[in-house]
Amino acid sequence: MSAFSGILRDSLIEWSEKSPGDIPAGKVKTWLRNKMLTGKSPASPQTRRRKKELPATPEGQAVIIDDERFAVGAMTEAMQCVANWLIARGHIHRDKCPIHTSTKAKKRYFIHTSPVHPGGNEFLSPQPLEEGLFLEAHAGNPQNKQRACRLMAEYGYREDILQFIGFD
Repeated sequence: MSAFSGILRDSLIEWSEKSPGDIPAGKVKTWLRNKMLTGKSPASPQTRRRKKELPATPEGQAVIIDDERFAVGAMTEAMQCVANWLIARGHIHRDKCPIHTSTKAKKRYFIHTSPVHPGGNEFLSPQPLEEGLFLEAHAGNPQNKQRACRLMAEYGYREDILQFIGFD
C-alpha cells in the first residue's frame, strides 16, 4: 500500500467513523469506488438474495451481480464484469494467479497475469481485467456462464446472486 493510500485510508476511517477492518488495506481505491458508485460498502460473500427477474436493458443483455446491473454487449463483457466484481472485493489478485479454466484441467488458464497458457500458447480471446490481469474468454456462452458460477462459488458467493439476462 502506498503512503498516499495509507493516508487516504486513515482519513476515510476517521471521516466515515468506520473501523479499520471495514476499509481493507491495499484496496482503498476499489473500496472508495464501490462506495461512491453504490452508496454502500461491498457486500460480504455470504450475501443471500432471492433470484428475481429484472427487465433486460435496451441493448437486451446484462449481467446482474448482487442486484448491481451491468449492461453488456457480449458474453465476454459479462465475464469481465464478474471477474472485475470479484477483483474489486479483493478475492482475485495477482498473487492468486493463475486461475485454471476448471478444477480438473491444468492445461489452460482462465485468469492470469499475462495472456499465455502454461504450454506457452497465447489466449485465443484475451480480455483485460482490473489490476493488469487477463481473462481467457474463448468459450461458448453456456461454458462461460458455468465458469462464472464456479468462480463465484469458489469465493463463497451463492449462485443466485448472479444472473445473465438476454444470453439464451
